[in-house]
Amino acid sequence: MTFNPQLFAQRGGTLSEKLATVFDSIGATHDGSATTGDYGRLLGSGSMATTKTNTASTSSVPLQIKHTFTLMGSGETAGAAYFKAITGAALGGQIATLMARTAIEHNVFDAYGVQTHLTFGTSKTISTTDANAHLTALSAKVTMDTTTVSKGWVNAGLFIWEGAGTITQIGHVVSLVNEAGSTGAQSMLHLNDDVGTVPYFSFTGADATGKGLYSHAITLGATGAGGIKVLINGVAKWIPFVAAE
Repeated sequence: MTFNPQLFAQRGGTLSEKLATVFDSIGATHDGSATTGDYGRLLGSGSMATTKTNTASTSSVPLQIKHTFTLMGSGETAGAAYFKAITGAALGGQIATLMARTAIEHNVFDAYGVQTHLTFGTSKTISTTDANAHLTALSAKVTMDTTTVSKGWVNAGLFIWEGAGTITQIGHVVSLVNEAGSTGAQSMLHLNDDVGTVPYFSFTGADATGKGLYSHAITLGATGAGGIKVLINGVAKWIPFVAAE
């Protein structure tokens, strides 16, 4: 994939129109050979309904960005790519800075809508410059400042399962897995409330016998009862459960 400065300079119009021309002219099949026409288009402008597509029969990554960071001052931020979407007026629809779609219509080994990997070098000692800094494969953050949101759900993370399909093996809205042979994890889920007044869990649903919520009297210590180990301020505790309502 190459950038053609002459084409960029010759194209009239706005910066967006110039970039659209340059992107639309970038062409390569997935095996890296040159090509022309829409089939070879890897980047393009237009709506989702008119997206140009390529067909790959082998391992391929049509767009790659690799950047090596060698010097950075304290408090600075750098990244291999940056995207930002801003509302310019009141909108009747939804906006997203980045939209990823994976359509499954055939058998596959694995499939992910978005996949991130945080890898550590072999036999290396890694450390952050601050004890409260993070080494995280996936990060999501909401910044409220002094804003008041009068309507709508505000979430730093949202997972939705929809549709009436059937899962015959395993299906979870959220799954946390600590792989066999892995070491280092101190818990499966860590909840840290620096405010100190926010409930750790919130449940919403029908409350009745046989439902996910059942607030009626239960008998602790019933046959088959057990406990789930949790850490509270670093101290092991047990949440009891019973075999039946």
